[in-house]
Amino acid sequence: MWQGLFRYPINTTLPLFLLVVALILGTLYTLTLIHNQQRSILANAERELATEISRMQRIVQNHLANNGTQAIQDEIAALNVDIRVRLAGVVDERQHYVAALNRGMRERPLAETLDAEPMAALADPLRTLLTDARDRRAAKVRHVAGENTLIAVAPLQFTGPLVDLGRSPSGAVILAWDLSLPFRQARTAALNSALLLAPILIAALAALWWLIYQALGRRLSRLSRTAEQIAGGEHHQRAGVTGRDEIGRLARAFDRMADGLVQEQARLRESEQRLYLAQAFSGVGTWEWEIASGDLVWTRPTYQLFDLPEDTTEVTFEHYLERVHPDDRARVQAAVEQSLEQGTAYSIEHRVLTRDGDERWLLGSGDVLRDADGQPRRMYGIVQDITATKRAEAALFREKEYAQVTLASIGDGVITTDTRGRVTFLNPIAEYLTGWTTDAATGEPLTRVFNILNEITRKPAVNPVERCLKEGRIVGLANHTMLLRKDGQEFAIEDSAAPIRDRDGEIVGVVLVFHDVTQARELANQLSWQATHDALTGLPNRHAFEQRLEQLARYPESQKGHENHTLLYIDLDQFKVVNDVAGHVAGDQMIRQVGELMLDQVRETDLLARLGGDEFGIILTHCDIAHADRIANAIHTVLDELRFAWEDRVFRISASIGIIEFQPGERSMNQLLADADIAVYAAKNAGRRRSHIFRPEDQDLQQHRREMDWATQISDAVEQGRLVLFAQMIHPLAEPDSGAPPAGLSFEVLVRLRSQDDELIPPGVFLPAAERFDLISIVDRWIITRTFSMVADHIRLHGPASIEHCAVNLSGATLSDETLLPFIRNQLSLHQLPGEIFCFEVTETAAISNLQAAMRFIRELRGMGCRFALDDFGSGLSSFAYLKTLPVDYLKIDGSFVRNIATDPVNDALVGNINDIGHLLDKKTIAEFAEDASTIARLRELKVDFAQGYGLHRPQPLEELFAMHNPPR
Repeated sequence: MWQGLFRYPINTTLPLFLLVVALILGTLYTLTLIHNQQRSILANAERELATEISRMQRIVQNHLANNGTQAIQDEIAALNVDIRVRLAGVVDERQHYVAALNRGMRERPLAETLDAEPMAALADPLRTLLTDARDRRAAKVRHVAGENTLIAVAPLQFTGPLVDLGRSPSGAVILAWDLSLPFRQARTAALNSALLLAPILIAALAALWWLIYQALGRRLSRLSRTAEQIAGGEHHQRAGVTGRDEIGRLARAFDRMADGLVQEQARLRESEQRLYLAQAFSGVGTWEWEIASGDLVWTRPTYQLFDLPEDTTEVTFEHYLERVHPDDRARVQAAVEQSLEQGTAYSIEHRVLTRDGDERWLLGSGDVLRDADGQPRRMYGIVQDITATKRAEAALFREKEYAQVTLASIGDGVITTDTRGRVTFLNPIAEYLTGWTTDAATGEPLTRVFNILNEITRKPAVNPVERCLKEGRIVGLANHTMLLRKDGQEFAIEDSAAPIRDRDGEIVGVVLVFHDVTQARELANQLSWQATHDALTGLPNRHAFEQRLEQLARYPESQKGHENHTLLYIDLDQFKVVNDVAGHVAGDQMIRQVGELMLDQVRETDLLARLGGDEFGIILTHCDIAHADRIANAIHTVLDELRFAWEDRVFRISASIGIIEFQPGERSMNQLLADADIAVYAAKNAGRRRSHIFRPEDQDLQQHRREMDWATQISDAVEQGRLVLFAQMIHPLAEPDSGAPPAGLSFEVLVRLRSQDDELIPPGVFLPAAERFDLISIVDRWIITRTFSMVADHIRLHGPASIEHCAVNLSGATLSDETLLPFIRNQLSLHQLPGEIFCFEVTETAAISNLQAAMRFIRELRGMGCRFALDDFGSGLSSFAYLKTLPVDYLKIDGSFVRNIATDPVNDALVGNINDIGHLLDKKTIAEFAEDASTIARLRELKVDFAQGYGLHRPQPLEELFAMHNPPR
């Protein structure tokens, strides 16, 4: 019913609905009114009848007592005037009339009246009521609804002279009223009332319909009409319905949907256009196959891929198969049928024949669209031209075959095996390193031909081919692998094994590539030794010393854990005098002799190390403070006895020694070194040539005194301008071109501190303290500011060509300062200086400690034209590992390697290798500590690019250097 109702417009159904509602409401009102009035009439009639029957009972009972039967008849007959009375009478115990409305009924049975047709419906209710009234001896009233009649019965007792002796007979007064007339009158009145209210109800419903139409019907009609217009293609139409109610919100949502539909249609058209262009450009075609009809729908690129004219009127699946190459047709048909049966997508490569007879490779893919019953309805898919890819694969396979020939001529050893690990090929290098020929080795197990072992444990190494076959990936040899040749000669090798796969990706063998690294490993061992040993004395260096001290400071060596160790920190007194008077060569020789003398005073279990410059350290394991003091005294004694003769001079040397006892877990390595440094300075402040045992109670005083002293001196020097710039020239080692113009100055900027006593303090004294107390950034910024200012003044006087290379050192702390880069940029802009003349020198330790920040800093300044040099290169194992990563322009070879290269073959080889590696990486090399003519000559032979040192130029104030070189503009 509701579905039928929804077929008509709401403006039609709404009035009809209101009319039906009005009829229902009017009917309900009328029926309710009739019912209420009838109930009221009935209630009143019941009360009145009860009163009347009681009155009649008293009257009849009185007449019976006086034997007045005629009077009873008169009373009953008088009821005829009451139109309501339907039945009235007095009956005796036998239910015969004593008195009746019709006098002719006297003495006749009551049943005759009740059996008659008008009274038949009252017979049963009346008999029941008679019985009930006699039993209860009370009057009873009952409504017989079907007859609209009220019946009442009151019991009687017959007494008086006419009654025989014995039980008094009983009777009853019967009275029945017909209520039909009052009920009809009530219905008539109710209908009249409803008719009076009908115009009012109709007017109210009409007003309600008008309000609903204005608020709902008219707006819904507008919304419906707009929807039909949009559905008919008028996409610009909008509802235009306002309001904050549900219809207003619905209309606004509808308008937004319409706007979105317009936008989506525009995007869809644009997407279709892009899809068409993309398909046409990439050679991809799409198709749809209507399975029931067999029709195929192709896009334009699909026709082109199948070499069919676009005006082909009918394309079916059979036509599609006809274009497929005969050798591939069965595979394509099977793939499509399987997709239809199993409901899965397919993808297959196949060939098609063009009209010219050429073959074209296509990649076809498709999937099935099914209906609700699971039956295939439509298939859709794409085809893509992969001819070029197939040709490339064929060419690649041919190149793979050519690679077998190439393997025979490369410089690495190459061995190929099958999947069982048996040798199939050796190239000439592999034949030499293994001692086997290809003919002899073919078919042999690899482990027999390629005999490898660990050079440390001398146990057989893991077969890389077995690992490669098992894991299906490239694997390499473990470190320290040695190849044992057939004749017993050993080679240190590095290798990798990779699986060989066919065109289907299956492993068909393994290729093993290895090369001889014997010399490189020996050099690495030397570098490893030099990384932990001092090149001058052969003693362990600071790195090895700190590692051992860190270990002892943190972990006990015994299970008991209660062990005492002692640290001796030794600083030679007035060693600078030897360097200044006799030169660095003499100073180096004295350092060697001092190291040998101190080494004789310690046990084999102790560690003596040169920490740098004129500083040494000794770790006395399981040694108390008393024994350590005796060793310190022994060192003082042997140094007192030393008479170091150099040329015509004799030098004496002494040492200040700080002694500190420690247990594992008490203090860190840095704390121990700091405390030992305090003890050394305490010894120096006490007059030198003595030992000082560190005790915690004097730590605060010494530390505070030293910190305040250095902080005050450095800060005052910066503020008072007592920092002095020195420079040491950097000389090219290649012979200059005779026709080239003279080059500008090339120098490295150095710094000295002028004390209050006008004594120049070398950087090795105050710069470590500046770094320790975070004052180095202040010093570096002062150096940059002063250098840039002096260089700018010199260039303004003598032109930009007067300076070619100005090297400025940057510390690690300054390099990590994020504000340094904008500071340098501002200085260059302030003085209008070209960045190309400046070269910033950073140590490899400073660069590697914060590699990412260093890389970013170097890249930014190089973008401004500045250059960078890696200072003290070669002093650590990390040099070569990070060399390719750091974008520097120069390598400054550490002076410890340059010194004595004319007589030390190891240093000579190291300098040569570093120089060669630098040139391979397109970097210039600068050798430090070029102290004599033989060293400079050897550097030229090694083709080192630049050198600096006392043999070429002693540092001098930068102002003097500029004053000595004043070329005309």
